[in-house]
Amino acid sequence: TQGAYMAERERMLREESSALQGRIANLFQDPRSTDADRLDAIAAELRIPQRAPLLVIGAAGDDIPALRVFISETERSGRTVYTHYLGDVLIAFTRRFDLDGPQATDVGRNLLKLRVGIVNADTGLSALRAAANTARALTRTITSEDHAALTWDRGWARLAKLGLQESGSGLLTYVDDALVTCGDAERVRLEECVRSYLKTGSIGESANELFCHRNTVSNRLHRFAKLTGLDPTIPEQSARLVVGWA
Repeated sequence: TQGAYMAERERMLREESSALQGRIANLFQDPRSTDADRLDAIAAELRIPQRAPLLVIGAAGDDIPALRVFISETERSGRTVYTHYLGDVLIAFTRRFDLDGPQATDVGRNLLKLRVGIVNADTGLSALRAAANTARALTRTITSEDHAALTWDRGWARLAKLGLQESGSGLLTYVDDALVTCGDAERVRLEECVRSYLKTGSIGESANELFCHRNTVSNRLHRFAKLTGLDPTIPEQSARLVVGWA
């Protein structure tokens, strides 16, 4: 009798899990899943308020096992995490929590150390599919040089660059050609200076970062603009550099 009970319980758990995974798959695949009534039903089954902000995470290839370890650690802390594969990318989502700042937990800080793409779905389940697609796109731009999570703030320029490349646009070909006319040492100094300025937006802060005089930074920015035709101090032109060098 006990054996029959355990077998039936296991069967019911499998069916429940399978049904739940089917509902989650609908969120990603069925356009009708954003209908209010359907979202209410799925939200009730997931035990997540329909409009509760979500944290959406993507991982691919060799980075998937680390994400699965994170999921296990998160669930041990009492938080439920749901998963779904979008192609070759594992997508995980849960109710949003702080990743940095005074409210951040160890779980949140550990997530930022993983090679994953992270996106917020601010309006809840209705925004999940779009956020998951963005997380997948961010994940696919992660390179061997990345050793931490790629959030929207850090990765938006990469996505913009990818889109422009796919359209056949050579963003900075002429900039590279112009810098070839410099000696190697000058090119390194100019690029270092411009990258610093693009990050800080301040000649003073860049001077402190590069351990040089403010006038040196100004002269290098001017020299870069003269050589390439792109002035890093003009926002519309600097945006092309930000995206091109992403």
